[in-house]
Amino acid sequence: MTKFRIIFISTNFYYRIIVLARTKINGLGVGVLSIIILTAVIGISFPPAHAEVTKVALVTDALFSDQGWGTNAYTAATNLSEKYGFELGTAESVAIPDIESTLRDFAEQGYDLIIAHGFQWTDPALVVSPDYPDTKIFVFTGYASGPGVASISPLQQEGTFPLGALAGMMTETNVVGFVGGQPYPNLINIFEGFKAGAMYTNPDVEVLVSWTDDWDDPAKGNAAAEAQIARGADILFHTADTAGQGMIRAAQDHGIYAFGAVLDQNVTLDWASDTILTSFVLDIEKSFEMAYTVTNEGNFVGEMIEPGIETGPGGPGDGIVYLAPFHELEGAVPQDVKNRLDAIVSDIQNGHLVIPFTAEFTAAGESALTIDESVAATEVASEGGGCLIATAAFGSEMAPQVQFLREIRDNTVLQTESGTNFMTGFNQFYYSFSPVIADYERENPAFKETVKLALTPLLTSLTLLQYADIDSESEMLGYGIGVILLNIGMYFVAPAVLIMTVGKKILKK
Repeated sequence: MTKFRIIFISTNFYYRIIVLARTKINGLGVGVLSIIILTAVIGISFPPAHAEVTKVALVTDALFSDQGWGTNAYTAATNLSEKYGFELGTAESVAIPDIESTLRDFAEQGYDLIIAHGFQWTDPALVVSPDYPDTKIFVFTGYASGPGVASISPLQQEGTFPLGALAGMMTETNVVGFVGGQPYPNLINIFEGFKAGAMYTNPDVEVLVSWTDDWDDPAKGNAAAEAQIARGADILFHTADTAGQGMIRAAQDHGIYAFGAVLDQNVTLDWASDTILTSFVLDIEKSFEMAYTVTNEGNFVGEMIEPGIETGPGGPGDGIVYLAPFHELEGAVPQDVKNRLDAIVSDIQNGHLVIPFTAEFTAAGESALTIDESVAATEVASEGGGCLIATAAFGSEMAPQVQFLREIRDNTVLQTESGTNFMTGFNQFYYSFSPVIADYERENPAFKETVKLALTPLLTSLTLLQYADIDSESEMLGYGIGVILLNIGMYFVAPAVLIMTVGKKILKK
């Protein structure tokens, strides 16, 4: 009698059953078994087809004409509709009480994918989704997920932090302002990122904040801006959609700089190209394309997606937040400011500078970051911040010597546990005195040149680590101790021997 064993072969999407003979089987059994195995192999090679996305809806409570949040979303969706050929349905300026019914309406019409633009759509999406399992919903800037709902929650604070850092470096009055639509958690986070960035580069700065409680009335944005300008603000930033254009108009009237939001508003608001220094931009098309692609390929997963900062539109990686170029105002930004801004963005990208999500207001003069004099110390604890003394000596965080020190730290020392522990202890010691020395370097050119000369032996000795093949903790300890002893010899033993030798010669005379 022929005995059979059942083996289940699974993939992410389905199960196949293969029946294998445990004992000898007759010719008919071989034929039947071959057919079963062939069927299983075909099933494994070619997964069941999924329904392609042919209808996509974009729904939002914003206006598509706001030249910011709504315009960015509409442009992204129409570009993708032209690229992929899907039918695009839209609904704008949806009242908050009508959000749930709007989602149901598009789901009833058989839309495969709904992109809900705005965090207010999160809870209604979770309510509606179970009733329409064939419709997938992506909430842009959502805060929750479910079986049929995914949320894309960009780390917008990673974009507004460098914007604030730029404001802190560019202000002449030490007062900058933010105008927001309404104090929702996402908007508070955007403001707190801006505030923390301003305090990072300028601990003396005062950051004003006003809320219009209206997204569509430029007059309210203008009034809020005028009040801040009266209090001394000379740089203004908004996240208030159409109302924010009133803020920009006020900045233009007073001849001060403004920062745009969501889109590169120096371009979209060409009447203000002499006023909008830069903007924090959301690469919404990149996010929407990801939402369409994973759904169309049958790979939708109800999850939270949190993309951070990127180098520019369509940049590598998952980031979707970036700063717009300065355009014709390029010459208005000093080179040292650009250098530091680039270094800050780089530190955020590589994880050395961590900007926390902050949904609650911090007190005046405080931020979500810990500020150590002129330097923020909220970085990955084991990795430390920049080299203040070298930066002051060589004039920029982007100087080759400073970049070299950063690379040695990141790519060599921090790759081992012993190196990480060393950096943690070293940072506590180093940052206890380095700000004072760095400040004195900036005040005294002669001292700056002396420090630069003194750093040369250290930089030379550290080049040895570039040629070392460090694959273990013991090797890191060996090379590390060796470099430390070498520097002790160069900085202390050699000078001591020289002094003693010279002293003996003088005494003999």
